Amino acid sequence: MAGRACALRPGQRFLRRDARCAHDLHLRLLGRLQHPGRSAGTQVWTWSAANSGSGRACAGLDIGCGWGSFMRFAAERYGVQCTGATISAEQADFVRTRCAGLPIEVRLADYRDLDGRFDRIVSLGMFEHVGRKNHETYLRVAERCLADDGLLLLHTIGRNATGHGTDPWIDRYIFPNGEIPTLADIGLACEDRFVVEDLHNFGADYDRTLMAWHANFEAAWPVFAGTLGPRFRRMWRYYLLSCAGAFRARDLQLWQWVLSKPGRSGVLSLPLFCESHSRGSQAALPC
Repeated sequence: MAGRACALRPGQRFLRRDARCAHDLHLRLLGRLQHPGRSAGTQVWTWSAANSGSGRACAGLDIGCGWGSFMRFAAERYGVQCTGATISAEQADFVRTRCAGLPIEVRLADYRDLDGRFDRIVSLGMFEHVGRKNHETYLRVAERCLADDGLLLLHTIGRNATGHGTDPWIDRYIFPNGEIPTLADIGLACEDRFVVEDLHNFGADYDRTLMAWHANFEAAWPVFAGTLGPRFRRMWRYYLLSCAGAFRARDLQLWQWVLSKPGRSGVLSLPLFCESHSRGSQAALPC
């Protein structure tokens, strides 16, 4: 979100009251993609080793960690010591319970207050919520927290042209105060701060993802009908299908940037995602 606080919309007010329902809906919406290792980002950017060159455990930061799927995958699969940041007390409590026994810490904190040093930082679907006026602040925090030889993955929806960054309906009912960036917005915020090591566009695939979420939502609806009601169903149908249409028309994109600090030594060997994806494997970056 662009500010530290904003008014809750009707659907948000309900989900704030019933965090358990919010999480159950989240799991059913994502379906099998919610399985550890299938959350956004892990399919294209994973931690390929548990240890850095010094022999210590790799330290990772997930800004806007949500329900913790990425951290759980990184910790279970590669032994990464993960720190996640969220402003949702419900999400923080859930992650602590779900990930008990794993090297995972959850901070209930605004991203601007984060500190520490991390080998890897991931930002999965968070950048759209901070607003253009906060882009440089957001990346300044990432720069501050990233080790000199570290890597940052920035995963964000993007738009083709400068202008108003959010549909008014989406702003009112789904993502208040959000703003979808352009390539120029991100590039400007990266100037004199990061080197762009890699950039991929997965926008065409997001149409298929949203249609799969819509199918999951419809299949799960009988479980939630008595609690959420028909208005909520209409809103989410419209949200998922209109977004799928925007990606299908190529009006929206889905970008994943790999960024490093200037002066990082060595050359990154980045496998092509299309080749890795077609084999059902995962592209990896060395820790």
